[in-house]
Amino acid sequence: MICSQAQPEMHLNGDIPVVEVEGEWSESTGRTLSDLIQRLAIAGHLEIIVNLTQMIPDLQRECRWMETLERIGTAVRRQCGRLDVVGTLEQTQHYVHRQTHAGLLWATSEEEAVGHIKGLPVYHSGPKLKMRLSC
Repeated sequence: MICSQAQPEMHLNGDIPVVEVEGEWSESTGRTLSDLIQRLAIAGHLEIIVNLTQMIPDLQRECRWMETLERIGTAVRRQCGRLDVVGTLEQTQHYVHRQTHAGLLWATSEEEAVGHIKGLPVYHSGPKLKMRLSC
């Protein structure tokens, strides 16, 4: 079986940028994700969602993806922003059991994460607008 390296893609859920990671996690995925979120923060987007539901992590052996997300979350919080993470139930439970004080907010759906950010319940998803950042 050929392993597909995770590549972040981005869309908007309302006015909130959502970065989706699909495939297997690698070091280059972490660097790309970190760079993308840093550019979003510099552009003024301080509320960001990372969707990991399509990522294929090895929860038993690898915790690098969690450590990378924690570093990214810390950097976003330094700029008075917040990083919400959407994961599968298994990913969320694994993180919660391992969590110290990273401050990442986890949800099991994109709509739940949007509700956390806006402080309102969200019952359905809005339109998703594909977008690309240019340098």
